[in-house]
Amino acid sequence: MLKWKKQDGASYYKVYRVKKNTNKSDFYPKKSKYQKIATVKSANFKYKKSVEYTDKKTKSGVEYAYYINSYSKDKKLLGTSFYEDSIVLLCSGLGAPHITNIGAGEFYTNSPMALHITVTNEIGVTPSGYIIYRKAAGDKKYIKLTKLKAKDGYCEYHDKDVKSGKTYYYKAKAYYTAGKKTSYSKKSDKKILMAVNHSGSYKANYLSTKDNEITFSLSSKKNNADTIVKKGIETIYFDELGGMDKDGLPFNLTQYSFDNKTWEIIPDMGVTFKAGKTIYLKGTSEIPAGYKVEKAIIDTNDNIIYNNLGGGCFYIFTIDFSANMAMAYPD
Repeated sequence: MLKWKKQDGASYYKVYRVKKNTNKSDFYPKKSKYQKIATVKSANFKYKKSVEYTDKKTKSGVEYAYYINSYSKDKKLLGTSFYEDSIVLLCSGLGAPHITNIGAGEFYTNSPMALHITVTNEIGVTPSGYIIYRKAAGDKKYIKLTKLKAKDGYCEYHDKDVKSGKTYYYKAKAYYTAGKKTSYSKKSDKKILMAVNHSGSYKANYLSTKDNEITFSLSSKKNNADTIVKKGIETIYFDELGGMDKDGLPFNLTQYSFDNKTWEIIPDMGVTFKAGKTIYLKGTSEIPAGYKVEKAIIDTNDNIIYNNLGGGCFYIFTIDFSANMAMAYPD
């Protein structure tokens, strides 16, 4: 159903529609793509402040974009709702839901023991609820996990039936019940989550320094995700012998090794090491006189080193040689 305010002097309105192709990157359809589907006369709504039109020639689960032109009695165009960078997008029936992962908060943090998802439906009829499906990596088919009622089109699910270190794939479909009839949407796109530490924990060991080249190791602790290390320029903070902090200086991370013997340049795509494994790294920085590298702290960001949870999660990775530890914190 479309509804809009009556325009002064308007004798009739023309309604235009286009089927929205959600697979295309061009979100706003061109005006030439729309087709006229109806003419609505103002006389039909003589004593109302608004005009309504119900489009009954639609298919369930399909998105449509609309705009409306208003005309005077002498067929003069008075106004239009069309804008090149705006869209009125409607969906008949139930649109496919969308799964997100909050992964944060006192009760909803992903861990080796539990994963948390939220399910919403942003287009179409507000659903009565959702059916959630899951499969583990290596499984061929999804299984039904649960059926949940929705509150304002939204629901949450805390999956505690997971095994540490495993990867899980989630899908959902919406349902709407009216009387004795229940309708269902298409399934959502899959959401991939891993039952691992939400923040990565590591042992960090400073090993040596030669000609401003610092060598150290990182050992990934149990239940971490795969860790990816990329080359880049980060920040290193040195501790002076007297305890004063030196302002951060550039630290250029460049090489890696898995045995501390054979060294290679870190590739652009990064190098991966798993939980329980150790990687050796080298980087260069100007080391001021009187400052001790073994007490330094290296801060990285922009996913230079990160716990590979996926989903576009950005990390602040802090290496503290004085505490022999490192942490990957989701930002």
